[in-house]
Formats: sequence, C-alpha cells, structure tokens
Amino acid sequence: MRPVALPKSPVTESDATSVTAPNAGTATATLSVQGMTCAACSGRVERALGKVPGVVEATVNLATERATVRFRPAEVARLDLDQVVRDAGYDVISVAEAVSDVVPARDDAEQKARAQERRSLQRRLWIAAGFTLPIVLLDMGAMLVPPVHEALMALLPMQTWRFVFFALASVVQFGPGLRIYRTGWAAVRHGAPALHKLVALGTSAAYGYSVVATFLPSILPPGANHVYYEASATVITLILVGKYLEALAKGRTSEAIRALLRLQPDTARVERSGQYVETLIAEVVVGDRVQV
Repeated sequence: MRPVALPKSPVTESDATSVTAPNAGTATATLSVQGMTCAACSGRVERALGKVPGVVEATVNLATERATVRFRPAEVARLDLDQVVRDAGYDVISVAEAVSDVVPARDDAEQKARAQERRSLQRRLWIAAGFTLPIVLLDMGAMLVPPVHEALMALLPMQTWRFVFFALASVVQFGPGLRIYRTGWAAVRHGAPALHKLVALGTSAAYGYSVVATFLPSILPPGANHVYYEASATVITLILVGKYLEALAKGRTSEAIRALLRLQPDTARVERSGQYVETLIAEVVVGDRVQV
C-alpha cells in the first residue's frame, strides 16, 4: 500500500446542517433550503445571503435545494444565516448532532423533512381540491350538465350561493394557499420575480374582486358584479398539484443520490504516531498520511 497525503478539511459541529473550516478565519455552512420553485427563487436566496456582512461567498443549488455559504464567524453568527433565508420567504432544515455524525444526521434530517413536506403538501392538496370542486361544479356546471346545474341553483337565491362560494374559496385561499401567499408576498416586498409572486397577485385580484362583488356590489358598474371564486381556488389547487409532483420527483432523485453516496467508505486508515489506524473520514485533516 502507498501512503498518500489527503487534502481534507476537518468537520466541526454547527447549529444547523453542516459546517467545515476550509481556511483560517472562515467557515463554510451548508443550508438545506425548502420552498424554492425556480431559478429566480434560488437567485434571491443567493443575493440575500451575499449581502450579509461577513459572508464571503454564497451559492445556491436549486436542484439539491442547498445553499453553500462561506463566512467569517467573527462577523456573522451561523444562525443569522438561517434567519436571512427565512426573511426571504423560505424555510431551512436545521439539525444539531455530534461531530462524527454531522453529514449522516444532516441527510437523515433532510430526508425526514422532505417526507414531512410531501405529507403536508398532500394534505393541503386534498383540502384544496375538496373545497374547490364544489365551486367549479356549481359555478361552471351550466356548461357541463345544464339541467342538474339549474336544479341545484334553484335551491338557493343567487346571493346565498355567492356567500357559499365565498366561504369555500376563503378556506382554500387562507388554508392550503397560505404558504404560497407568504412566499409570494415576500417576493413582492423584495421586488423580485418569482412564480408564487404571480400566483399571489393573480389569485388575490380574482378573490378580492369577487369579495367586493359579493358584499359591495353597488360600488361596481352595472353588469360588472361577477364573481371569480372558482378561478382563484382552481389556480391554487393546480399549483399545489404541481408542487406535490415536484416533491415526489425530488424525493426519488435525492434517494438515488444518497444510495450512491452510501457506496463511499466511512473510515480511512490514517498514520497516527507511526502506525496506521482506522478512523472516521470526518476526522481526517490536512497533512494526514492515508493508506490506500
């Protein structure tokens, strides 16, 4: 066997995800970011982190949902980076584990968090679909089954049906759609382009106009007091369908990547006091001689 020098940096414990010290005076943190939907989102997170005093470099990978930040711990705390991401409208997966278990713990935390996110998305999708479907069938039923639609609409006055539509759409708007609005309005505040920004603006316009037409129809021009509750609820439901399918695809991809990473060894034979001993990969530092 030929001993070789392995340029490996030591791994140190952090309050969230993993932190290494690539060079003196700086540390590198890997943040697991949730909620990004497009390149504009990852760009916004990257810019927000880059503006923090003490951050030397920040890069965000949309596909892996990870942000890599090199910073000076003397100027900015690790948890402050998490807060910057949250202020931008996204979530961060945090984990605190032993030094030797940082990477496995991080991956395990990410896997659990993504599974929880998929379950949450599924619940939100079913709730949104359950409340949207009656609106669509009752409001658009005239184009599908006219006799049934007319019979149903004859059960209650039109204004009463509008109150029913308002109640159903409000559940979708401020229940399953709340996280979309939180991210979307954060993008509006920052003046940044984002998918959720367009969804928030469009559905808010449809829902807001419908509320005015329902409760204050007299302030609208004659013939303009139509309601669009089905539009706002349907858009939110379809967005949730897309996010759920995206979460499923990312979960399968992440599991495939983790399966490949599990093929790498967890230990190495390193020279210590003239003898080669087996030690954890995380404990290999710059200058060590490794037996290959």
